[in-house]
Amino acid sequence: MASSIIDQLREQIGGPYNNLPVEAFVFGHGGTVGWGTLCGTLMGAGIATSFAAGKKGEEVLNDVIAWYGDTQLPIFMPANPKATIKQVNASDSPLCHVSVGKWMKKRQVRPGGCGCGFPHRYPAQ
Repeated sequence: MASSIIDQLREQIGGPYNNLPVEAFVFGHGGTVGWGTLCGTLMGAGIATSFAAGKKGEEVLNDVIAWYGDTQLPIFMPANPKATIKQVNASDSPLCHVSVGKWMKKRQVRPGGCGCGFPHRYPAQ
């Protein structure tokens, strides 16, 4: 998410965005290196909105987080998808483990059976 937005900022604005290493944000996958916390997509959106709008970016991100939790996703369906989307659902949460868990329950996929490596980083009990 961060790279898709930052790449656009590089193309449209240039300047400081040309010097920003997007590799610094790879930790966002899986809710922060697989821990299932804040959805990495939302983290990427937060990084991009902060760079683009400073403190005002927090207002934008707040709206994005609310939309993410309330919206039946995915909305976009590509013409030639790599995978078949059989169901959509609203996560009701910005947390990765809740979002993925609800999807897995709806799809009747057991933990670890989604092919996405989730969940895989919880500390031993």
